[in-house]
Amino acid sequence: MVAELHKRGFQKLRIMPHIYELGTWRLAFGPREAFSDRMGLAMTVPALARALQYTSASQNHPFDWRDTGKDDARALADKMIERFPELLADGLGRDWEYAGWFVELMGWVEAGFLPFINPQHPKTGVGVDPLTLTATPLYRIGAGGNVGNSRCPLPPPGGATAPPIGMG
Repeated sequence: MVAELHKRGFQKLRIMPHIYELGTWRLAFGPREAFSDRMGLAMTVPALARALQYTSASQNHPFDWRDTGKDDARALADKMIERFPELLADGLGRDWEYAGWFVELMGWVEAGFLPFINPQHPKTGVGVDPLTLTATPLYRIGAGGNVGNSRCPLPPPGGATAPPIGMG
């Protein structure tokens, strides 16, 4: 859906993929200005508190929409534009660097990996400071576990000067 929105000129719309404390995978949506200028994959704390979020627990009914069971990405993009006009207005504009990164990320997703921002250190289980990431963390679907040594780059910085989520 986000790739479809990027094609339609909403390239300033970004995602923050993360694992929620209950174990569900989530996507927070926001404009470029909601993401840290120090870490383009992470929203700021205030932005995340206000963000529209998809949870994997809702499966193919994002945002509790009951009319999406058989929708493809284009149909979901249509509904997103119709139902969240303010968010989409903030996401309107060119950001070719981010849109290019997103295309590469979709290649990883199509290969069976999910990105996420809040990985845990493999030995301690403690969350990793997002500013220490050197690549986008990936989780292999069905295999269980973080893929270390990810080759998926980090996205370009966002526009917010506040610290990213996970930083004080």
